[in-house]
Amino acid sequence: MLNQTLINVLDWFHITKQFTIIDNFIEGERKTQLEKVKWHLWHRNGNTALERLSSLIPEMKEEKVDLLLNELIDYIELHQIKFFKNLSTRASAFETLPESCLPNF
Repeated sequence: MLNQTLINVLDWFHITKQFTIIDNFIEGERKTQLEKVKWHLWHRNGNTALERLSSLIPEMKEEKVDLLLNELIDYIELHQIKFFKNLSTRASAFETLPESCLPNF
């Protein structure tokens, strides 16, 4: 079985990859909104992240972006129990680090 740390990295890799692809198709305020979604995910606010992702869908004019957003929502919903449980472990590890070392989304 894969090491739990490796699984956590793979989860973030897949999510970041999907965010990057979507980010290449959008501009302006939508980019800012997408960054906020990523921030909410990193800080274990999964429901807020999912709500904000869903709110972006009606604003998209391209069908491809709509499809990509739906795929990201599906991925997060499918993996969120495991994903947020793993983030709790990550949060415990970061508790001893100074704030300047923490990721800034």
